[in-house]
Amino acid sequence: MESTRPESLCAKATSVPCAIWLSSKATSQASPTRIFGSRPRASRGFIRYGAIPSQTKQLEPVVKEIISVAVDATPTHRYMPGLRLHLANALTLGSGRRALLEAIDIAAAAPAAPGVR
Repeated sequence: MESTRPESLCAKATSVPCAIWLSSKATSQASPTRIFGSRPRASRGFIRYGAIPSQTKQLEPVVKEIISVAVDATPTHRYMPGLRLHLANALTLGSGRRALLEAIDIAAAAPAAPGVR
């Protein structure tokens, strides 16, 4: 029977970000297994959805990581483990500091949703 653990699904992927994620120290903090727990369908969906840019080759891996940095930095999301992970991935893939700072500045300018402090 095929494993439903996200790490197993990601190990079968050929994307560079997936490989970086697997080798990252942040895996223990922000792994989909920890996020989704015993919800294998949600885990599979998360991995498949996240792999679309890598599979279609529409975005370079570094661009995908910069977008992920921006998403994790928005006032409505503020997910620090993801932000640290994607910052490290973007730098590993060759992103410049200026591109990352611009992405964070744009994300920080997004309005906060009601109820988010």
